[in-house]
Amino acid sequence: MILVAYGAFFVIRIALNLLNQALYHQTSTANNQVIYQIMGQNHLTLILMGITAVFCSPILEELVFRGFLIGSMFTRRSRIAAIIVSGILFSFPHMEDVNVISFLTYAILGGTLAYLYVKTENIKVPIGLHFLNNLIAMSMMLVQVLIHTH
Repeated sequence: MILVAYGAFFVIRIALNLLNQALYHQTSTANNQVIYQIMGQNHLTLILMGITAVFCSPILEELVFRGFLIGSMFTRRSRIAAIIVSGILFSFPHMEDVNVISFLTYAILGGTLAYLYVKTENIKVPIGLHFLNNLIAMSMMLVQVLIHTH
């Protein structure tokens, strides 16, 4: 289920990245650009940022945006609203600028994570997808940092 959701989100993200390039002339979200800049500062920052983004952020964000938000503020009858609200609220802390495409990217990711939580009623599932997403994104940034520093 995690791999299917990641595959679907990956295709959507490619389309949104193309729109982001066409409309805003950005090759990645502003949030990812900030993370990339932080990672390039020194080796310790690179290691700490990688560990935090891959391990800590998925657990913390899923407990807040899915576990707490959906678990305590929505009933079984309002699961669609829970998915939408969770996705939208997830997008805000990931915004570094006013960019509709970046907002949609994170809102769709948040909605996908919320859908998995609602569907499985298991917080480990969205944590797994969030972990996978961040692991791949951070690995790609790490390769870029290493290429540009050598």
